[in-house]
Amino acid sequence: MGKAEGQRSVVWIRARLQDQLSQLGYFLQRHAGKVLFVAVLALATFCVALKSAQVNSKVDQLWVQEDGRLEWELTYASEALGEAAPSTHQLIIQTPKHSGVNILHSAALKEHLAVLKAATQVTVHLFDITWRLKDLCYAPSLPNFDLHYIDQIFDSIIPCAIMTPLDCFWEGSKLLGPEYPVHLP
Repeated sequence: MGKAEGQRSVVWIRARLQDQLSQLGYFLQRHAGKVLFVAVLALATFCVALKSAQVNSKVDQLWVQEDGRLEWELTYASEALGEAAPSTHQLIIQTPKHSGVNILHSAALKEHLAVLKAATQVTVHLFDITWRLKDLCYAPSLPNFDLHYIDQIFDSIIPCAIMTPLDCFWEGSKLLGPEYPVHLP
């Protein structure tokens, strides 16, 4: 009786841990006021820091390089097209398969085009409603017309604002649509 059983190293570690926790308990009991003061001070410091913290929930603020080309293009698009308050940006970030490889060559750009075409064709069925990228994408805002068919025409004609390296090529314009021919009455 009085002897712990088991592996000697495990018993030693357990005894050492119990000794350290016992010493910590004695210290907290002897200096309770000081410990409580330091804890309240630390908590107050964290509360002040939390008050001045900024939360970024926009994807472009989290993933876009500061003072980079994409940030400049997003700023230009919002100034030229106007940005509504609840608008968001959907980003496709394409990286090379091997690190250090330049992705600005014809094969990689064609692959990028295929990825973007697939992304624009995605549909989600939720609560008996079919959603597409066009329902969520960033497009210039237009005034509402009293005639519903004019709104439908503009919805078909005005494309999503897609910024990509393909903007410099004819293939990049195919992303903008329209998806089907638009007949004006």
